[in-house]
Amino acid sequence: MRVAVLLVVLLACKGEDNTKAEPAKPAEPPKPADPVKPADPVKPADDMDEKMRHCPLTLSGATVTIADVGDAVQFEIRGKDALVIEIQKRAKHVVEFAAGRSQAGMHGGGSGGGRMRNCPVITNGVVIRADDLADGAKLTVTPMSGGSVDELRRETRARLDKFAFAGVTIERR
Repeated sequence: MRVAVLLVVLLACKGEDNTKAEPAKPAEPPKPADPVKPADPVKPADDMDEKMRHCPLTLSGATVTIADVGDAVQFEIRGKDALVIEIQKRAKHVVEFAAGRSQAGMHGGGSGGGRMRNCPVITNGVVIRADDLADGAKLTVTPMSGGSVDELRRETRARLDKFAFAGVTIERR
């Protein structure tokens, strides 16, 4: 008899919905697809040392020509479109950086030491001049008085040999 009563109770309960139904939410309209961003033309070719973020030679898509001229080393950094503005901005920054080092001995006073040891553009014991070009900038690096142009050229070439940025074309003259 117990089994029959239990069966009747179970069957009776099966027909009832003991959960409270929540009101249906209106369907959200589909979100528009995020626009695809083009590659950033001013992003460095890879994630190198933070200090390299100001080096105009690290810009992916740039073409760099390096030559010994007179008593200096000259870099011509060229690019297209938005890259030109970034090349010129970074070239001016390198000039300010080198000038600050020669006047104060150290740049910025931070814990990083204020050195750009990876960039082929030497900034210690030199004077740097930047000239805008229609498609980029020209940096002329000259040793300060008493400095050696031969040592400047040796160090520049040594740094060029270790320069690890993909997307940058470097031509030596």
